[in-house]
Amino acid sequence: MNRAHVLKLLAQSKPTLVERCGATDIALFGSTVRDTARSDSDINVPVSFDGPATSERYFASGLNCDATVRSRELIGEAATHVPDAFRAPHPQVDNDTLWTIVAWDVPALLASLRGPKSAPS
Repeated sequence: MNRAHVLKLLAQSKPTLVERCGATDIALFGSTVRDTARSDSDINVPVSFDGPATSERYFASGLNCDATVRSRELIGEAATHVPDAFRAPHPQVDNDTLWTIVAWDVPALLASLRGPKSAPS
């Protein structure tokens, strides 16, 4: 898909996203916006919302849920391609360890990074 086609689809989808889950801003970045996307390229669409993230909004949009699932798929796939040159000196890093990090540690880290920030003392 080229940039013009994706932008048209986003413009058509915005009213539904506004109504269903409070989207306030929809953007496009990456190879699609540069018109250099290939048939296997992802379409990168960040969406801003008018309030706090809730499970209802998360599942209502469909975008976030799909993006989260796809991100985990990509990280999981990458984890199965860790080079032997790295694995050899790190035998404790196996696919189960990598998946545990992806499924549990990364989301917890992201949540803590997005949490309330204390003022510097």
